[in-house]
Amino acid sequence: MAVKKIKDIAVKTGEYQSEGQTKGRYQNVGALMKSDDGSVFILLEKWFNPAGITGNEGKSSVLLSCFDLREQGESGAATGGGGRPAAARPAPDMTDDVPF
Repeated sequence: MAVKKIKDIAVKTGEYQSEGQTKGRYQNVGALMKSDDGSVFILLEKWFNPAGITGNEGKSSVLLSCFDLREQGESGAATGGGGRPAAARPAPDMTDDVPF
């Protein structure tokens, strides 16, 4: 089974000021993946705990955003650079069959 990463998944962790504008600070927490049979699934980092995300008082959900993948060497920091997170690490090799 061949798998391809098609989007980065990130959560907004805060805001900051840059040149008089308020911008979002994002943390990459996973990836949207697509297998060769056309099925789509989400791969989340094990350390990500949605309960730790603040700023959603009174809500029982957390908003995760999907961003287009960056080309290798594209500039921009994880906390800015157009408001889009940098990838934390390359997508894992998912060529083995799932054992369940």
